[in-house]
Amino acid sequence: MEEYWNPIVPEWSVTNFEKSLKFYQELLGFKVRNKRSNPDFAYLENENVQIMLEQIHDTG
Repeated sequence: MEEYWNPIVPEWSVTNFEKSLKFYQELLGFKVRNKRSNPDFAYLENENVQIMLEQIHDTG
């Protein structure tokens, strides 16, 4: 099966990455498609719904 990528995916800047990730995974059923650290970031999907989470960080 071919991987599906949405043409537009919202990215949420969050104050508590681990708590937000847990919410989307455990309560809403999203799976991690891609994850990195520094800053914490995850690309999540649930069927054809995709979102991104990123820890708020100082860009300076």
